[in-house]
Amino acid sequence: MYALYSAISTVVVVVFLLCAGAVHGQAVQVNRSAPTARGLSNWWKTVPGLAGAGRLYDLMGGPPLVLTNMAAAGTSGWAPTARQGGAAEIRFDGVDDLLATPANSSQMPPYFTIMMWLKLTGAFAGDYSLLWESVGGHGNIFGRSTGQLSTFTDSATIDGPAPTVLAQQTWYHVAMVVNSNELILYLNCQIEASTATPGPFPPGAMSHQLGARPTPATLFTGVMDDIRFYTRGISQAELCTVMRESLRGDPVLLPRPDPIAAVAQALVRKDRFFPFFQP
Repeated sequence: MYALYSAISTVVVVVFLLCAGAVHGQAVQVNRSAPTARGLSNWWKTVPGLAGAGRLYDLMGGPPLVLTNMAAAGTSGWAPTARQGGAAEIRFDGVDDLLATPANSSQMPPYFTIMMWLKLTGAFAGDYSLLWESVGGHGNIFGRSTGQLSTFTDSATIDGPAPTVLAQQTWYHVAMVVNSNELILYLNCQIEASTATPGPFPPGAMSHQLGARPTPATLFTGVMDDIRFYTRGISQAELCTVMRESLRGDPVLLPRPDPIAAVAQALVRKDRFFPFFQP
């Protein structure tokens, strides 16, 4: 009888530990020693246990992105995803949806990288539909009304010689890298356009906003996931590694928990949770 009680208590404890970890984010541990974690300041990615409640949580511990004017599911807000390596996605209806961190939530680095997965589900509204903007317009990724990808900062504008027209209902990995000598726009880890960087961006408080440009008001109609901000300009080889790992569910940055270790821990410590099962 004791063996049966012990087995039942172990199963219950394991479920309790796993559920508690998922609810409080304890099951999400980023491998900060991985090469692709160097300089990774913010990582907003939908993962089990850290989704919903009107926030897209930062796996690096920074401010979450708040879902503004977004419903629970459907064409706006949280929704399931078919993206390879993804757990869920954030949908923008092109009317009033946006994601934003609190104002002055971090400091603008002199060099940086912003990247994300995106999929268009409708036409661009206006000449530019904003994908990302920092305070003061220090760095932006835009899409033109023609469906081309371009980028703009407060000191440079990039349009490639033959900009790629983004197809609707297709996932793309886009990135903007600002390093000591270049500002580069990548599409699926290939260089789309580049220009000389006039110098490091001035330091100062910043926040992040995705999906809407305030002036003139233009909005993004589509889907985003796996948004990363680095406080350095990463290389093309690193960017390609990040994209490949993301397609695999990031097994290096997000190592899977060991179920055997969880069971062993439950067996050792079950008396703390179920003292009445003592012989």
